[in-house]
Amino acid sequence: MNNKQVDSISYEKNSVSSYIKNYITNKNITNIIIVGEENSVSKNVENELRNLN
Repeated sequence: MNNKQVDSISYEKNSVSSYIKNYITNKNITNIIIVGEENSVSKNVENELRNLN
């Protein structure tokens, strides 16, 4: 059995807070799945998350 932890993180439509960025970085999270269409989650959020890795 695979013992992987899944964290659920919510964020604003147009940006990712520094708290969330630090959380992702400190936890060494490398796989992020964005749920929602671009009118719910902006391309800016995708780019911010992509640039963390």
